[in-house]
Amino acid sequence: MKKMIAFTVSLTVLAVVASCQRSTVSGIYAGVKLSIGLWGSMDRTDVVLYLRTDGTFTDALESADWQTDVKGNYTVEGKTVTLTYADGDTDSYTLTDKGVLDGGNYVLFKLSIPTELPQAGFKYTGGSGGGGGLSGVPYVGTFNTQYIFFDGAGHFSHSAHNTVLIAGDNIGGGTSKDREDGGTYTYRDGVLKLTYGPDKESTHSLFLSTDGDGKAMIVLDGSLYFEEEANAEAGKGSPSKAGESAPLPTAPDLLRKVREAQGGDAIDQVRNIYLTAAIEGGGQLSMKTDYENGQSISEIRVDGKLVYAELYTATEKWQLANGKRADISANRIKEIANHAYLGANGLHKDRIAILEKGTVQEGKDGGFILAYEVGGQHFELEIDRDYRIEGETKTDLEGRKTVVSLGDYREVSGLIRPFYEKHVSGGNELTFRIAAYEVNQLTENDWNPPQ
Repeated sequence: MKKMIAFTVSLTVLAVVASCQRSTVSGIYAGVKLSIGLWGSMDRTDVVLYLRTDGTFTDALESADWQTDVKGNYTVEGKTVTLTYADGDTDSYTLTDKGVLDGGNYVLFKLSIPTELPQAGFKYTGGSGGGGGLSGVPYVGTFNTQYIFFDGAGHFSHSAHNTVLIAGDNIGGGTSKDREDGGTYTYRDGVLKLTYGPDKESTHSLFLSTDGDGKAMIVLDGSLYFEEEANAEAGKGSPSKAGESAPLPTAPDLLRKVREAQGGDAIDQVRNIYLTAAIEGGGQLSMKTDYENGQSISEIRVDGKLVYAELYTATEKWQLANGKRADISANRIKEIANHAYLGANGLHKDRIAILEKGTVQEGKDGGFILAYEVGGQHFELEIDRDYRIEGETKTDLEGRKTVVSLGDYREVSGLIRPFYEKHVSGGNELTFRIAAYEVNQLTENDWNPPQ
């Protein structure tokens, strides 16, 4: 009898422990997994999981019955969370000390169900493509952009752009479709109801996450939307009187103030920089730049796999893409040499004379635009009224233009550096969240070819 009681107690204890473990882990988790697809294309998959306290889970947050849908069961043993699907397949994650589920080559962040939605706009950019470039076949790509804005007072607006693109030798074409609408919304317990008019409404699942910098991310119907960078503060106007234009400074006078705002003499002390960043939507970027010896290495990895690299040293100059290596073109070599004059790098005392030959134009909100030429390339710096660089435009030697927006400035070794960059070129957009800048830490051993 005592043995039976002891056995029953043991089962009860195990059940309580398992329940506590599930309660600790339960919730909504989301992240982006990038993979290499056909022809070496980069494909995006949004991974979203709802782990319930009863040990069941679903990954179908786009379904109307997501609150009750069951795709399988999960168990927690120590730091390991194992998902077992109804067909017997399993996925395994490691629960980190920060409450993140680590899938090995991607991570899932925990989200919350807010009491109300913030006044903000959120954007989803997805798609996939393959071919073109080194693959030798026509490029085929699909792109989907969704944007939704909540005013915090029960109204929303929504826009969508979908494109199918085909491009190659003697081939060109595709289709595109745009849509805009809006209305009112209500939100409660993870359920978003959108009302477009008297005869049209839709119901969706929505969850929220906020990172350490206050930037928000929502998961809407199982897809990740990232908060758009805020526009310049409203009300910032030119210090001149209404109807008048303040006289523009000369390029040397403007650059003297910009240099001071970006770090002053600390800029002259930079010999090399090692930058690491996360690519919004997945992937990791690392860049090593040696200004003294004129060499650089850039790498992009997805799921831990090297998918792109560029090596530029005195002895080697090549690029790696889609698993194939090729020499860097003559134009690209010239452009890499011009990197020392990009943004705050050009404010170095040994390089600023080139920028001082530029021309100053009136910018937005009382700011300025400095246009200058280096090695046949055209550059423009967008400078705010506080003399900080908030953007730049660069045109490559083949005429392609890239517009870069900068933000989230922080102090690093006396320098004022952006930890947010958004690059837009043609129909492509990439957003980087800088993880770290290491200044003057690179040694000779850091210039081995990427593996």
